[in-house]
Formats: sequence, structure tokens, C-alpha cells
Amino acid sequence: PFTGKSKTAVIAAQIYETPSTLHAMAEPGVKIDPRVEAIYARALAKEPSERFADAGALAAAIAAVPARGPMQISGCYAALPREQPKPLREAVVSWWRRSRRLVAAVVFGVLVATLATQVLRCHRGESPKSAVIASVSESDEG
Repeated sequence: PFTGKSKTAVIAAQIYETPSTLHAMAEPGVKIDPRVEAIYARALAKEPSERFADAGALAAAIAAVPARGPMQISGCYAALPREQPKPLREAVVSWWRRSRRLVAAVVFGVLVATLATQVLRCHRGESPKSAVIASVSESDEG
């Protein structure tokens, strides 16, 4: 029963505005049972204390209204068909196209980190080979 130009406007309407009545939303000539209108209004009441206590109370109120037979309803919306998943190859190619910069940044970061590690080791006077040997011998002792 709430509309707006954006999702935020719809949410604001849900919080602050009184919902339209079923009669106001019905097509001309459609009669709404006052008991159904009352159930609708109570279910959408702003104050929690004015709403049904639980789903069972709502169901009981609905069950108490005698059915008048089938009703013509217009404006119903069919569910949209689910989008078929893309084939794996197409999905990978699509991801790669979108993520090239990210992949390049990660590769560049790994290269910079590797280079920085080597520079620090060389700056301390260790050769990469001696550092590996030292770390292996330390782990054997521990």
C-alpha cells in the first residue's frame, strides 16, 4: 500500500504514513467486506499494541470472515523467471574482464613485498640462500 520515488521514500511512508484502505485501492465497483477492511487496518497498524498479537490471531480473524466465493483480482504480478546461470567459461571471462585491475594490483603488491623482503635481507648482509639455511637449522633445533 506504500509507494514512493525511491526505496527510502517507501520505507519512510511505511513508518510514518497511514496505509491506504483496501476500498481506496480497489478498482471501481469492487466491494470490500468491512470485516476484511478491519483486519487489513489492524494488521498494518502503526502501534504494535493495536496489531494482532501473533499470526494465529490474524489467521483466526481471517477464518471468521465467511468466504463469498471467487473474486476477480487485477493488477497481480507474475514472478519473474530466474536468470539462468552463465556457463563457467563465460562467467570466468566476465569476472576476469571486471577484475583485471584488482588482479594486477594484487600481483604488483606480491612483487613489491617479495622485492622488499630480498632488499632487507641483503641489507642485513644475508644472502637469500643463507637465510633459508638458517631458518631450516633453527627449526631443526627447536
